[in-house]
Amino acid sequence: MGDDTALTAGFTALTAGLRGGRGCVRLPSTDLTVLVPGGKACLLRGGLAHGAVAVRASCVSRWLTVSVRDSAMVATRQQRRIDAAESKQVARHAVKQRRGARMVATRGAGGRAKNFASSARPRRVPQTHKVSACVLLKSTSMGLSALENLRQLDVAILGGTGKTGKWAVKGALVRGYNVRLLVRSKNKAEKVMAELFPPNPAELLSAVTLIEGSVTEQSKLAELFAGADVVLSFLGMAEPPMWTVRPGVEAVLTALKTMETPPKFVSMSSIGLGDSLGQANTAWSCCVVQLSLRWMLKEVFADMQAAEDHILATRCGDLNVVIVRATILSDKEDYFKDYVSGAKRGYKCVTVGDDAKKLSFTIDRQHVAEAFLDVCESSQYDNAEVSVFEA
Repeated sequence: MGDDTALTAGFTALTAGLRGGRGCVRLPSTDLTVLVPGGKACLLRGGLAHGAVAVRASCVSRWLTVSVRDSAMVATRQQRRIDAAESKQVARHAVKQRRGARMVATRGAGGRAKNFASSARPRRVPQTHKVSACVLLKSTSMGLSALENLRQLDVAILGGTGKTGKWAVKGALVRGYNVRLLVRSKNKAEKVMAELFPPNPAELLSAVTLIEGSVTEQSKLAELFAGADVVLSFLGMAEPPMWTVRPGVEAVLTALKTMETPPKFVSMSSIGLGDSLGQANTAWSCCVVQLSLRWMLKEVFADMQAAEDHILATRCGDLNVVIVRATILSDKEDYFKDYVSGAKRGYKCVTVGDDAKKLSFTIDRQHVAEAFLDVCESSQYDNAEVSVFEA
């Protein structure tokens, strides 16, 4: 995502034969050849647009060199090649994607990501190296089905400048998501990006859509949610005893109800609430639970419980709402999570009724963010409640 790293491009294909189909491939490339019907295309700041084909570039900090040819003239020859090499291409793209993401994660940690950087072997990179890619977009199921698993997600994040939400922002960028943030101040967002990605915060911030406003402003939420696949909420009480979570969740659900196709909503909560009281007793002990819920953090838990109650009363077939309950949040010193998809998980999910005898007292905030991102990509816990603990 920086000058020395591979470009990451996301493509959405809409063809005449597959209306509504979506596919994405991420290619580390500075030269792109796109074959479209008729051989005509219009170069835009965000990518290419053409009658039956739409190609969108994301997280691109430079212009792409694009060559356009008529697909009808070369379709037969190219199709034979693609049929023979499709599986190898997809695998190669996935490997390059992971390598590029690890480079971003390493830089974001200021070179201190010892969990994988210390064991990585140095790799020679040619000084002048260009990778050419040819993508044939046709109205056949072969191309789109192969790319469907690599489709980008559009993620809207509430509380993305907070202590937990900021790690979700980092993980989403590392995984190549399109990220949108609702912030009170762009200056605070700039400070958070400088903390997460010290070498190039400005460049990465330009790849994030920032919307200034409050979570209770319906016009701002409508702008934030437009076109989003998932909404992540890391809202928490900032000025006790003033409630924040319950009003924010209510505003979010009100905005989602007005949408024809509302995105999945993943809301953060805590164990000890609802039917997870037994999990809290196991992880924290009954004494800590009673002190927290009934005395020391009474208003904090009351705010989150009211938010859960509103979700459960509002959730229906059209609204897909997931409640993620975390144990006590912590921050490990000099630790940076590898957010690449497929990396070893730092958390475990537990649902009410699971026979889990060992539940951690705390969980690192980075692992909570990892759990949220994985919930984005999975339907396992749709319209359900799940608790997260250290693995």
